[in-house]
Amino acid sequence: IFDCADRIVAVNDAFCRITGYQRQQVLGKLVDDLPHGMTLTLLQTIRKQLLLEGAWQGEFVGRSASGRHFPAWLGISALRDSDGSVVNSVAMFSDITEVKQVEQAKLAAEGKFRALVELSLVGFYIAQGERIVYANPALAHMLGYRDGALGIPPLAGFDRTAWAGDWVQIGDFARHPQTCLPGRLTVQPLAADRVTV
Repeated sequence: IFDCADRIVAVNDAFCRITGYQRQQVLGKLVDDLPHGMTLTLLQTIRKQLLLEGAWQGEFVGRSASGRHFPAWLGISALRDSDGSVVNSVAMFSDITEVKQVEQAKLAAEGKFRALVELSLVGFYIAQGERIVYANPALAHMLGYRDGALGIPPLAGFDRTAWAGDWVQIGDFARHPQTCLPGRLTVQPLAADRVTV
């Protein structure tokens, strides 16, 4: 909590744990006096938003007492008196390092999966209902399309016209697989729900 002059008047245990500061090191200090990691532009934006809207929230790169930088989520609300003047502001923030690490791991895993599918020699497709919404280059090649002939970006959806009249619906493929493929390819059943081309 800080007053209308941006002087810190109270902090909790979580603040001390995340930042590494002791209460006596920060109480009575101006927010600007702490090496918190916020840029001057961000501080000005927050102050303007507090005056106009009474609240601000967003991400910033925090800085601990030891100099460690960490991603943080910050929410600040202004407390006003009966005249509408800001008398205090309450700031709540959290270290979101673990959240960012999970996001990065997810993106890395998605990238590996995307590369696996795109570079695979095995044909893959993704369907929604009976519509094929994605086919990897290997499957497009098996079905007789040249590179780029499908006209779709990797892992992006496309409509029926993108297949230039040769749209294959899964239901049709399941009922009459050989009529959906170029003559040089054959279909071999593997199981009730799978085939090889």
